[in-house]
Amino acid sequence: MPTDFLLNFLQLRALERAPKRRFKTFDPTAIADLGMNDQMSLAELRARLAAAKQRQFEEVRDVGKGFLGVRHKSVYDCKCIHGC
Repeated sequence: MPTDFLLNFLQLRALERAPKRRFKTFDPTAIADLGMNDQMSLAELRARLAAAKQRQFEEVRDVGKGFLGVRHKSVYDCKCIHGC
């Protein structure tokens, strides 16, 4: 009987001394609230970044189309000058 008590006591003591697992929950939609003027959540940041990348892609695509149009127009103008 005393050995059971001693075993239980040692097990409880080992559990108390074992490092505790601490988990921090992370919510990507929560604002950090650090006192800055421009605060946004991680989800909002990712959405804005995706929109900015899409806008930049469209601008580059439109500029490329503009260059192609100018090049074709200049080639057409050269042909007309030299006799179509």
